[in-house]
Amino acid sequence: MPGCLHHISLTCRDLSKSLNFYEKIGFKIEHSHHNDKCVISWLKLDDIRIELFFFSNSNQQLIDDDIENYSFIENFGITHFALQHEELDQYRAILVERGIFCSQIKQARMGAFSYFFVADPDGNRIEFLGSSAC
Repeated sequence: MPGCLHHISLTCRDLSKSLNFYEKIGFKIEHSHHNDKCVISWLKLDDIRIELFFFSNSNQQLIDDDIENYSFIENFGITHFALQHEELDQYRAILVERGIFCSQIKQARMGAFSYFFVADPDGNRIEFLGSSAC
C-alpha cells in the first residue's frame, strides 16, 4: 500500500498573493516550473508539500477529465492529492486487477520520478508517485 502522503495540489488565482500567504505560514519555495500555460511552484514546510498551480488564463485550471487527457474547466482550490508507493509498477498492476482504471505511468515534468492517476467514484483524483519522488 502507499507509503506516505506526498503532496496536495492547489490552483490559485493570484500567484504572488498565494506565495506570500504560504510563506507567512512557514512554507518555502522548493522549486518552480514555468511554461506557456502555467507556473508550478513546489512549496515545502517540514515534510508537507504543496504543488501550487497558476495558469496564464487565470479563470481556468488544468484537470485530468479522463485521467489521461488534460482539459480546462473553471475551478480553483484542491485538484488532487498524491500518495507515494515504493513499487509503482506493481501497485498499478494490483489496482488494474481490482478493476480500477489507472492512467499510464509517466515521467514528471519537474523531477525524475514516475506517476499515474486514478479517480474515485466522485471524480476526485489521486496521484500515485514512485518512491524516488521524495
